[in-house]
Amino acid sequence: MNAKLRQLLATAGVRDHVIKWSDVLVAHSLGAVPPPTNAEADAIRYRGFYLVLLDARGTPTHFCKCRPVTDNELAHETALLETLCHDPRLRTVVPETRGVRTTEMLMQISAYLPGPAYLREVGRQSDAVWAQSMREILTAAHLLAECATALVPSLAGDPAPLNLEQLGSGPLTDLGTVGFTAPRAEALQLAMRRAGPLGRRLQHGDLFPGNIIRWAGSWWLVDLARYGWCQVPMFDAYHFVRSCCALRQDGRGARTVEGWYQQLTGDGRVAATAQRTLAWVAGQAGLTAAQCIGALAYYSVDITARLIQRRAPPPTLAPFLADTERLADALRAGESVERVFFGIR
Repeated sequence: MNAKLRQLLATAGVRDHVIKWSDVLVAHSLGAVPPPTNAEADAIRYRGFYLVLLDARGTPTHFCKCRPVTDNELAHETALLETLCHDPRLRTVVPETRGVRTTEMLMQISAYLPGPAYLREVGRQSDAVWAQSMREILTAAHLLAECATALVPSLAGDPAPLNLEQLGSGPLTDLGTVGFTAPRAEALQLAMRRAGPLGRRLQHGDLFPGNIIRWAGSWWLVDLARYGWCQVPMFDAYHFVRSCCALRQDGRGARTVEGWYQQLTGDGRVAATAQRTLAWVAGQAGLTAAQCIGALAYYSVDITARLIQRRAPPPTLAPFLADTERLADALRAGESVERVFFGIR
């Protein structure tokens, strides 16, 4: 094993003996750290590797993320988890985690979670089990937000209410670069304006079934690399329910969401369960219909803009852009968006 890597693991204290390659599985590699050439150093986001540490019997015990020391997202996640994992209320929500670093590499070491990702389960669940599991997961996300707000007050930053129209102006500009029309942008802006000042709520930022693990009777939330960077209420709920609906739609596993708005206009069980779940989250948060629709407009614009910024391939971007266009058209036409997303008649 590379001496620097061995030293990092020794510093972390995860073993009482010298670790050899026979104790490790390379789960995934994105490229060497540090990059072998200066030209490759620019693509920090795509460098690093993941390790699984094994005990003497070959059973996984720890999962390690290894990235360049300049990776701000991993540094953010590691510092956050090092604090949150010691809170008794979160002992079955986030894994025990520690971080170590050299001048070149940051390593995050977490307890290995052997259970399946929700991604593999959601498409096979009965309607009742699916509905219940979504509420349990969203309850876990709510608890995480409560604890993170209390334990890491710097996450919330400015306590002033959010101005969705102002937050959404940048993402809307990004949408304009791919042909999103001015009338559609104005309809979404108006929805965000009508929401008025909105109280902040820490969001996971990427709460989808692949970042949720079922183990030991609990739902564990992973990949907190952008945790708290979004504070718009309902953002996680919209993204999570949308992702689940796609998996319920065809049961073939993870794929890009297509026609979520259209899917919710139907009278099927998927639409009814999604609407009840979103209405339940909104009720728990004490949000008005205008606030929910404003948050929906922001979510649609922001999630689409993220894909544009990452230069996502057309097959990935197209369905998100189409859904955002459909929402804008519905708002322009005066359709009952509340009925579509929350079942409000």
